[in-house]
Amino acid sequence: MPSESVATENLIAIDSPLPHERILFKDCAIVVRAGMEGPVEVSIDDGPWRLARHWMGYWWLRWRNNRPGRHHVVARLRMASAGFARSNIRWFRVIPSLMSVDASPPAPRGRGPAARRD
Repeated sequence: MPSESVATENLIAIDSPLPHERILFKDCAIVVRAGMEGPVEVSIDDGPWRLARHWMGYWWLRWRNNRPGRHHVVARLRMASAGFARSNIRWFRVIPSLMSVDASPPAPRGRGPAARRD
C-alpha cells in the first residue's frame, strides 16, 4: 500500500560538508540538496536560520567561521503545504591551519644568514 508521506531524507539532505569532515579554512560552503521547490534555510550550531541561495540545482550558504572545533549544521525546506522538512544533523570539524591564519612563510630558524647574530 503506498504511503501518504515522504521520508525527510528524500526531501532534503546536506551534501557538504561531509560527515565528520575536517575543514582547514575559515570560509566554507554549506551545500544542500532539496527534492522539492521551496526556500531552504540553514542553521549552524543552533544559531539563527539563514536563507540559502539556489544555484546550479543546489542550495548554497557561505559560512565564515572564526572558531576551530566541532560544529554541526541542519537544513530545512519550507513546504508548500505549511511546515518544514528537516535534514539530519551533520557534524564536522574546523581545524586551524597556517594558511587560514597567516599566509606569510615562517621565520627562518637555525643556521643561515638570517639566523646569525653579529
